[in-house]
This record gives sequence, C-alpha cells and structure tokens, in this order.
Amino acid sequence: MMKAAVAIGLAGIPLSKYGPIISEAEKSGAYALCVGEAAHETFAAASFVSALTTKPRIISGIATWARPPVTTALAASTVDEISGGRYELGLGTMPEHWNRDHYGIDPARPLVRMREYIEVIRLAWKAHGGLSCDFAGEFYNIAGYRRMIPPLREEIPIHLAATRPGMARLAGEISDGVLVNWLHTQE
Repeated sequence: MMKAAVAIGLAGIPLSKYGPIISEAEKSGAYALCVGEAAHETFAAASFVSALTTKPRIISGIATWARPPVTTALAASTVDEISGGRYELGLGTMPEHWNRDHYGIDPARPLVRMREYIEVIRLAWKAHGGLSCDFAGEFYNIAGYRRMIPPLREEIPIHLAATRPGMARLAGEISDGVLVNWLHTQE
C-alpha cells in the first residue's frame, strides 16, 4: 500500500496559515508532512509543524547542504526530539545556480560532497558519551566534535533528493529513501 505525504510550504503560504492545512492532512491520514526550504527555514518550520500534529512523520523536503554537516545533524536531532521521534531528514544539493549564487558553494563533484556530508551527519549523531566525530575528507574536515547530550535517536532516516541518475544511485547506496521532484495536482 502506498503511503501519502503532503508537501507544505511550497506555495509561499505564511506559517500562520499552516494550521488548517496541517489539521486536514493529519485527519485524512497522511503518512508524512514534508516541509520545504523554499519559503521558510526547514528545521524551524518542521518544529512548528510537529508541534501542531501527533501522528504524521515530519520530513524536511528538502534541507539544503549549504549548512555545515554538524549543524545539520544538530538541527535534525533537535527536530526529532521536539517531534517525539517522528522526524526524517530530507537532504539535497539544490539547483547548481542556487549553490553558486545564493550559498557561495562550488557545485562541482556533488556526489562526493553529498556522500561526505551524510557520513559526517551520521557520525555526529553518535558523537556523545566518550565518542567523537572525526572525519577527514575532500570537502569536510571535522575534529573532536561531541554532543553535550545524546540525541533521542542515533539513526534518523535520511532521504536524499535526486533529479539525476548519479544522485539517485547514491541515494540507493547510502540513504534510507529517495525524494524525487514534486508532482502536484491542481487541487
């Protein structure tokens, strides 16, 4: 049986107007609510949405890799704690020109960068109680990061956004799911 998710925050709707949409989606049995990063910062919006719901999964659809990976790990585990373990991290590279023009990131070698990004996130979730996150890569170098408290879950599902075959293959290899470009009805 296919599970339905509802994408919110894509049409420029202010957060103050999310309530009825979220309520209807939850009443309708939506498996998940996906909170994008086009209109609002995804982790803050996901926290807001999780506070208004009790059952659906809350998915960043998608969080961009413009943040340092340790910051993303901390933000994701914070939303997971706020939501009572209902959060799933959707990650993506975003369009190449956004990386260059909006985020100041060279979009070259996205597969290597994303592989490293996800590896650092997973290491950061486990970096507590005497363990540290140490990573030396082509794009990221992390030394001695430790969380002050353990996260609610050390393994939050990660869904990788893919619009090209290479990223789709990477998603199949290292993530828990793939997010493809949104398909919308007219309703």
